[in-house]
Amino acid sequence: MKEQPSNPCEKVSFILTYDQLEAAYNIYREQFISCDFIRRSMERLEERIGLCNLPYETLRDDPSLLHEAYLQFLRLEDCNVAYNDTLEQVIDAIEQWLASGTLSPVNLTVSNQNMGETFGTEVDV
Repeated sequence: MKEQPSNPCEKVSFILTYDQLEAAYNIYREQFISCDFIRRSMERLEERIGLCNLPYETLRDDPSLLHEAYLQFLRLEDCNVAYNDTLEQVIDAIEQWLASGTLSPVNLTVSNQNMGETFGTEVDV
């Protein structure tokens, strides 16, 4: 029996649980925020805004740094603050952490002494 070739434009549907839908949403959201982080970081470099100390050559290929930027965005996110203003705050924070040595671009670790202050939470070390 000969198989029919699949149509790549064929409509596909499936049922997702709420948890699965939320997980998919969060994956896409992180991807979009990461893309915006890269785009705005490059614009800021051209405009010479901020410290301009991000690893621009490898920024697209640094999932750890992008994930940290995403987590920082989630921490700062406020419905009363514009998306782009929050993104600017994230870039400023990442640049400051890199400048102070709190954040290491090589292995992307946060020093324990500043962790509670950095993340706004109490940390037992």
